[in-house]
Amino acid sequence: MSKGSNDFGLVSGEVFSNHLYGILALADSTLLGCLSLTVREEEGSDWLDFCIPLGMLEKKYAVSYPLIPENNSFLRELETVFFEISKTVYSIYPFDMALIGEEVSGMLYVDSLTEDDVLNGGVILPEKTVTKMRVLHAGTRIAPDLLLFPNRKN
Repeated sequence: MSKGSNDFGLVSGEVFSNHLYGILALADSTLLGCLSLTVREEEGSDWLDFCIPLGMLEKKYAVSYPLIPENNSFLRELETVFFEISKTVYSIYPFDMALIGEEVSGMLYVDSLTEDDVLNGGVILPEKTVTKMRVLHAGTRIAPDLLLFPNRKN
């Protein structure tokens, strides 16, 4: 890895089209198959998705629905890994919004984001966006210009 970059535990990977399949190594030495992919909408947003297939989670953890941290304690560690990835991506390519949760790609768009959307959580936003919405108090700073709004949906 180059100086200044972070190693998020991707120990192997292979590129197929716009997909990168790999293995994510967690702090407790758990290995999970993972996937990253890019999606470009014709008239809309560009998305960079990081995914861990449910089948991979079920091999290691007792997964229960709804897929929220209150029912699945392992999700806290996974969310922390995704927060770290989002901070690194933002430092290289500042984005308008990041979503964290199950099947969230394309569920919200920054140009139609409401205060309720932000307060429901599962969103990472730059401070400039949060300041305009006047919800700065509800977020947790995870980087100098980036705030996390934890998922509060049931």
